[in-house]
Amino acid sequence: MILQGGVIKLVLTQSRKLGIGTGVPSAELHVVGSVRISGLGCSDNALVLSDNQGDLYVLAFPNDTTKFLRGDGTWSSINVLRGDNWCSQVALTSGALTGSGVVGDSIRLKSGTAAGQV
Repeated sequence: MILQGGVIKLVLTQSRKLGIGTGVPSAELHVVGSVRISGLGCSDNALVLSDNQGDLYVLAFPNDTTKFLRGDGTWSSINVLRGDNWCSQVALTSGALTGSGVVGDSIRLKSGTAAGQV
């Protein structure tokens, strides 16, 4: 245990939990206060993610409004969604998008006079 001015700054418990700024860590590493990890610095805004091994890494934003973040953690172009004129159909439809919410079911575009399937 390391004290500074009577305040606990660092403690390592018998159960191998390290506390920084707390004398009672509730996880293997428990920090009370802000944290800086120099190896994760980035010049622009970014996400800090972990891989399946628990290692942290930075995913920088591409600063490109035509990109979106896919579920697999990669950036993709919005143009990918434009197959079969999909974006223009949605943009020109003033009605509602309806669907069952079940993966694999179709979404119907409904406007005043026409209904289409995507």
